[in-house]
Amino acid sequence: MSMNRRGVSAAQLAREYGVSLNEFADDVMNLLAQLDPADVAADPAERCRESCAAVWTAMVAALDASSLSRDERDKLTPMLLEALLPYWKTHCADEPDIATLLAARASHYLRHRDPASHIRTAAALVNGFMRRLGVAPRMQVSLGTSLTALFAHRMISDTHRINEVRSRFGIELPLVAALTAIVHVTMSYEPVLRMLRLV
Repeated sequence: MSMNRRGVSAAQLAREYGVSLNEFADDVMNLLAQLDPADVAADPAERCRESCAAVWTAMVAALDASSLSRDERDKLTPMLLEALLPYWKTHCADEPDIATLLAARASHYLRHRDPASHIRTAAALVNGFMRRLGVAPRMQVSLGTSLTALFAHRMISDTHRINEVRSRFGIELPLVAALTAIVHVTMSYEPVLRMLRLV
């Protein structure tokens, strides 16, 4: 396990990054909770599962759009999934194979992604998400606008932060995971700079 000189592993910091994604999933579900029960066909458990899948999809889209190589993404993605699973297994009604579910749903949602635009990708993701949940047509415009803004901002921010850290420091994969985690949790580059002075 790669460690920095203070003994903090990349995996530990990836878990901290997972906290920010779980908070994002909470934001999505809080928006859904504001709907009248008559305006959404999916039951609460399905809303939770699909919200987790949509959040995972946003993360996959951000990583794919980043400057990370395919090999780096392939190695980093399982680390992040491992960090998320303990929380999401509870959050998503303890699906027996949540990893397979997330991968399948992400593949479905990303069929209509636009590699040139996170905003259009987010809009396509949200439209599919609302259809999956059976959101009433009269609520789709207002909810879709809010969710699209939320997902687009998340994907743009994630991609920007990953690219910024990588371009400034030219770091190796274990440290990419660690620094990405720090930036997501703190929303600041100060801890990154402190860490780089120690490695």
